[in-house]
Amino acid sequence: MAQAFCTGPCPLYIQLNANATPLFLCHAERFPRIAIRPRYSSVMCDLSGQSVRYDAIYDGEEASVIADVTRWNEGVYALIADRAKTNTGVTANRGTNGFGEIGTLMMTEGVAYLLHIVFPYAAKPAYATMPAGYRFFAAFLEGPDDLDTGSTARKTRLVWSCIRAVQPATGGTTVGSAANAFGGFLQFGLYDNNVSACLNVPVT
Repeated sequence: MAQAFCTGPCPLYIQLNANATPLFLCHAERFPRIAIRPRYSSVMCDLSGQSVRYDAIYDGEEASVIADVTRWNEGVYALIADRAKTNTGVTANRGTNGFGEIGTLMMTEGVAYLLHIVFPYAAKPAYATMPAGYRFFAAFLEGPDDLDTGSTARKTRLVWSCIRAVQPATGGTTVGSAANAFGGFLQFGLYDNNVSACLNVPVT
């Protein structure tokens, strides 16, 4: 049945890897915007002309998340703002690029992290069919990080790129919580709606 929905005020969390405890990052000024973008390549054929595609090939999807942040954990933001060291075990030092950071492959080298956007009102009986939120498997700050300063409350615009996590899977393995349906073939996972790891993490 169609109905109206309300997610409630959405907290955002980062999780450095699938075994780590999520870290509360922020609340946005109004709401985080999620844009899931499918990608298609054109198939050309003289039958359809020289400029109109004959068909299209689905190439997968990626996403972006944009949040105008007014309440945040500065230590967690500092961690992800050092873009090429987020999940490497090296002390974060934002604003610098040390040896080996330029050319970092974000997903392959394990620098990208899980990004959770939780819909707290999913617990309401009226919204029982609404997803509990979104969990992106490989996210990183795309920027620009727009920082408002001066004699007013600070605000920071954060923009994430979310790409598909790739896992050389065998039967029964998963990317995130998405079941692998292709036996031993590669699987791509962009997101799921499992944010249960965040439910007992305080928004402080």
